[in-house]
Amino acid sequence: MFNKLSYFVDFIKSSRAIVLANGSQITAKGIGTVKIELPHSHLKIQNTLYCPELSNCLLSMGALLKNHYILQPLDNNKFQIIDQLKKVLLDGVGTPFGVG
Repeated sequence: MFNKLSYFVDFIKSSRAIVLANGSQITAKGIGTVKIELPHSHLKIQNTLYCPELSNCLLSMGALLKNHYILQPLDNNKFQIIDQLKKVLLDGVGTPFGVG
């Protein structure tokens, strides 16, 4: 779910209720493909909801996997996002696998 329309490279207006993890409800205003620019490449994620009420964009592991990216866990809460050609697109630090 992305909160800025500028990320979308294609977009279809629609309306859908979304219930967040805290139980609150927002309305998605459309769906489309987002393009995330990286230093030497980009990520394209299809079927992304446009939710302008969100304070931050949310990119799930499931969305990356559905779009054929690989998440490679490394040591010390590090991970990599890898494309279909086995090119490392992004090195990350955090807990993308729900391990806190």
